[in-house]
Amino acid sequence: MMQIYALCCGYLEFDRHVFFPDRAPGTRMTIPVSSYLLIHPNGRVLFDTCVHCQAITDPIGRLGERRATRFTVRSQVVDDVVSQLARVGMRPADIMYVINSHIHVDHCVGNECFPQATFLVQSREMERAHGPDNPDDSQDVDHPLTSHLIEGADDLCGDGQLVLSTAIRCG
Repeated sequence: MMQIYALCCGYLEFDRHVFFPDRAPGTRMTIPVSSYLLIHPNGRVLFDTCVHCQAITDPIGRLGERRATRFTVRSQVVDDVVSQLARVGMRPADIMYVINSHIHVDHCVGNECFPQATFLVQSREMERAHGPDNPDDSQDVDHPLTSHLIEGADDLCGDGQLVLSTAIRCG
């Protein structure tokens, strides 16, 4: 049996034009930033690592000027994923795998907090993050971490309970 914990890791505010280019710029929106802890009999898995705690206190230093201008972190220091894991009695060292749904500021900036985990990401998404149109995204994954690139579907635990697959991306 698998247990799933939804972890609220704060909020991001931005101009909705960023995600909805057909809308006129000038309207701000705030979205939750979430991570999910999956406790499987074969190991603990974290789905997304959210915004690094340093982005709360030093957004330009952590995110870079371009992203810090576009995104406002609306979180408290205790909202980072490491603090949220502690609330359910876990530490970064307890996590075997980290799954990055995709390489964006609200999904993977906390990766470096899990140096002992194996990181799983679709190879197509990693290529996009290192592409010329995404100069900021590659800094979030260019850490000396163990990564496993996935092509298509992957049954992580071998029992059909946790299957990673390629998703269709918007944008």
